[in-house]
Amino acid sequence: MTDETTSQEEALANSYEIANCPITLNLQIFPDDGSVEGRQIVIGIRNHQDPPIIKSCRSEDFTCGVIPQLIDELLAELKAELPARLLAAVERDRLVQSEVDETDEDETELPTKSKSKKSKSKSALPSVEVGTVAGLTPTDDVEQTTLNLFG
Repeated sequence: MTDETTSQEEALANSYEIANCPITLNLQIFPDDGSVEGRQIVIGIRNHQDPPIIKSCRSEDFTCGVIPQLIDELLAELKAELPARLLAAVERDRLVQSEVDETDEDETELPTKSKSKKSKSKSALPSVEVGTVAGLTPTDDVEQTTLNLFG
């Protein structure tokens, strides 16, 4: 393992400590659907871009402490999951790094074909092909169109 890789992993580990971790909290209160239990409340919490932890309940009165209680529960659950989330993030970074290394190796093997990063990203974009229309044969004079989703 190189010093650069070690320092990247240390920085990643540091960002998964609760004091250094960016936390996103989403709250959604749904419209009244006639339930005797009150309106549905959904709260989600996540760190970085990891999957959220979601809890929901119903409440007639939003000031009764339901929302703070749910937030406390979600924070406690997130704190407990941070070590597992860190391991998953390290593994994701390793996979990305191995893909980058493989790409670098491929480019060094073919030095006559230099590709700019811009052309690489465009070639990696998905395209949509318009297929044939029912009832038309391949010999019919039909204009074929390929659409690039991102311009």
